[in-house]
Parts: sequence; C-alpha cells; structure tokens
Amino acid sequence: MDPAKTLQLASIAVHKGKTAGGWRALEYFGRAGEHLNDYWAWRNRGGFEPDGGDRQAEDLAEELSDAWEKESDEQDRDRAEHADYFENPKETKKLKAKLLR
Repeated sequence: MDPAKTLQLASIAVHKGKTAGGWRALEYFGRAGEHLNDYWAWRNRGGFEPDGGDRQAEDLAEELSDAWEKESDEQDRDRAEHADYFENPKETKKLKAKLLR
C-alpha cells in the first residue's frame, strides 16, 4: 500500500466528481471515500504517515463532505423541479422520448 498514492487518488476522485455532476459525481465521491477509508485503515494498522498525510486526509474528507452535500442538494432540487415526470408515467415516457432524440 502506498499511502501517498492513495491520497492522490482520493484527491483526483473528489475533483473529478466536482466537475462531473449528477450521478457520476456521487460515483466519484464514493471512490474518494473508499480511498480515504483505505488510508485511515492503513494508519490504524500502524502504517507510516507520508509527509503531511493525516492533515491532507482530513482536508480531503472535509472537501468531500462539502461537495457531496452540495451535489445531493442539487439533485434534490432537480427531483423536486421535475416531480411530475417521476410521478406521472405518461410524463415520464414523454421525457424519455425527448432525452433520447
């Protein structure tokens, strides 16, 4: 296990998620969380800390939390805005047809 590489992968996943938006953002954020969990598991087993690694992991966890909350809020707003499409099967079919054009 390379803890510095794990933190780098977590950072990349957070930033890709911020630019991706939608369900892809949450997928990237999930990956970032997995990398951070791997890092902390490594440290809890007595693994060495790369230079500034714990601080970087804490900062990434905070950034990830903020980004996840923001994306979740945006998805909730989108769902609310298009609720009739999700609740009305006819409207859902119309929306699907429109999106597939």
